[in-house]
Amino acid sequence: MTALDPKYEMFQKLKEKAAEWGDTEIVFSFGARGGGMYFVQWLRWELGQRLGIDLNATPNAIFMDTVAMKQFLPGPDEQMTLDHISRIKDTSLKGKLMNLFMSEKGSPSPTTKLTVRPGGAANMQGLAPLNDFWEELYINAIRQAHTMIFVATKEWYDSQWCSGELHHFNNENKIRQHKNKPLLRGLCIRFEQPDFNPQQSNVPSQPGSNPMLLHRYCPNPDFDQFWILQDADLTKLVSAVARG
Repeated sequence: MTALDPKYEMFQKLKEKAAEWGDTEIVFSFGARGGGMYFVQWLRWELGQRLGIDLNATPNAIFMDTVAMKQFLPGPDEQMTLDHISRIKDTSLKGKLMNLFMSEKGSPSPTTKLTVRPGGAANMQGLAPLNDFWEELYINAIRQAHTMIFVATKEWYDSQWCSGELHHFNNENKIRQHKNKPLLRGLCIRFEQPDFNPQQSNVPSQPGSNPMLLHRYCPNPDFDQFWILQDADLTKLVSAVARG
């Protein structure tokens, strides 16, 4: 984008606004469908807690585009409700999730749909043209980051947007290599999905190196759109990110 572009001035203002929320250290690439969006919201929050990153003060430190830009489409196949959380048996996890998620409007009921608590978001709502600059702001985050986490589910491989994010990752590293700068590290996590073989996908190159095979589980077995990691796998992932 150049100064001759009619959107240039607005984009510069958005970059300045985004800078108020801190430099980016970690960027996510994920497929939102199939529960991916909820998983990354949970993982982003856990990484912040365990790595000592205050996401209220610097929400862009762990960059998740659906949070930073309020771009919730395409979203989950089924949106999580208060009832889905209330039926989780692990009381400690239930308390954490109630702290992370909140009702959209009014007094919550069992069918109330949930979203991310505003304090954990980049508070960019109200900037109407923001989604017009999704790609530019995503690239801006990548340029600052030291690690890019690819949540390589079947939905990730099926998404044209995720293919674009992989392209930006590869392009960023070409730029850094040319400038003799430390490369952007790609950390790929995969899960057991019996009906899917990533090697048979149409993605031209695989994200990162040495993918981590983790095990996901649904704390509420009746709602398969929300899945997370057991503590051992989460600790393994946090350790890998911290080494970056």
